Amino acid sequence: METLQPIEVSEAVGEAKALLDGLQQRLPKVPNMLRLLGHSPTVLGSYLDFTDAFNKQLPERLRDLISITVAQITGADYLLSFAHVLAKREGLSDEQMNAARRGESSDVKTAAVLGFAAKAAREHGRVSEGDLAALREAGYSEAETVEIVAYISLSMFRVYFNLMARTAIDFPIVKSADLASSQNSGA
Repeated sequence: METLQPIEVSEAVGEAKALLDGLQQRLPKVPNMLRLLGHSPTVLGSYLDFTDAFNKQLPERLRDLISITVAQITGADYLLSFAHVLAKREGLSDEQMNAARRGESSDVKTAAVLGFAAKAAREHGRVSEGDLAALREAGYSEAETVEIVAYISLSMFRVYFNLMARTAIDFPIVKSADLASSQNSGA
């Protein structure tokens, strides 16, 4: 059960209505998370601005994989389900998404980022100098590293918000527990 109720786009007023109407024009459906954020137009507007800023630098495929890694590590099924939808839209395979859930990738540069994201999520942001050095060694610049850290932080915001709000999953459901049980059964 949700602790907050999503705003119906048709019932929103003021700045929330403008933001949600804009989303409804861009998306096939406004996700529950964004309709919940709409209770505070300041938060929704800031979230959208922060999210849109990443469209210029980090490739969408990498952003989706980071979200999958963070969601799996934290047990955040809303974000995991959402990220799977986005990753499939980007053409990522089930194998690539399952590897990301383990913080892994067959691509060396991507593996460095996902390993870093997994450690950051697991250790609540406490990464070592060696962890940061691994990103540099994989070929990431200081600017790219800052963007990676910021995107992990955005993913953590999504995790915390949806866990606390108990957001109803409005995508095909992917459960973090399913990966562990499929690995234990040998599947």
